[in-house]
Amino acid sequence: MNRKKNIIVIGNGVVGKLEYNVLYETYFPDILDLEYLIKDGNIKCQSIDKSIEELKDIEYDLAVVAVPTPFDPSTGLLKCDYVEDAVNEVNAKIYLIKSTTNVHFCDYLATKTGKRIVHSPEHSGATQHCNNFTYNFTILGGDNKDCSEVQEIYQEIFDARHEFIYLTRAESETSKFVENCYLPNNVSFWDSIWESCNILNVCFEKVREAVLKDERIPRPHSAVYPSHPWWDSHCFNKDEKAFANQSNNEYLKHTYDYNEKMKKKYKKD
Repeated sequence: MNRKKNIIVIGNGVVGKLEYNVLYETYFPDILDLEYLIKDGNIKCQSIDKSIEELKDIEYDLAVVAVPTPFDPSTGLLKCDYVEDAVNEVNAKIYLIKSTTNVHFCDYLATKTGKRIVHSPEHSGATQHCNNFTYNFTILGGDNKDCSEVQEIYQEIFDARHEFIYLTRAESETSKFVENCYLPNNVSFWDSIWESCNILNVCFEKVREAVLKDERIPRPHSAVYPSHPWWDSHCFNKDEKAFANQSNNEYLKHTYDYNEKMKKKYKKD
């Protein structure tokens, strides 16, 4: 296959697979994961050391980094070592970081490595709560020239209606955290109203539908599941706590603790 650009996706979890699917028809990218390398469509199951050795002489036009950034209890922040490893292990003209990272981490990475780093939040996920939405935009956080070159690559996939929003790297990192705090807080709000309705002996669903007639109040994440009136998400769990700690946001710390209390109160053994 004659590829327009030479691209690699590093990480093949939920985000990596989604990004690969977006890029596949136009660019047929390679995939590098902890356990295997897929190069030119050929699966090569081998150790990560041997995979890196095979890639060392390739310079990619773009490396899309979609590796995990777990919560680190020792720092109270996200552990971004895998992102740094990915940038150091693969040669590329530009690195597009789709992983959620601590605010200012990508600035640190760009300064330390001297490489061109663009941060781009992902807006899809693995549950039904991410379905039925039109993600007709891409946020790019970095130097304008770097963002423009990334846009040029993705513009071959999307038509002119797709909007590209340029931010600084730190603004882009913050925007992802804010999204992953806003959504679970919506869930917690409606969980608390559900509990209030039960105490007052009124029908929650009737109240919810009446309130949602007001256009100022969004419908997504307003549903409450009586068998589990709390949120428990891989991304929300780590990101809200990390952002609250990094920014010392007392409100977010409180709502995180509230959700933990709801889990203990209603979770069945």
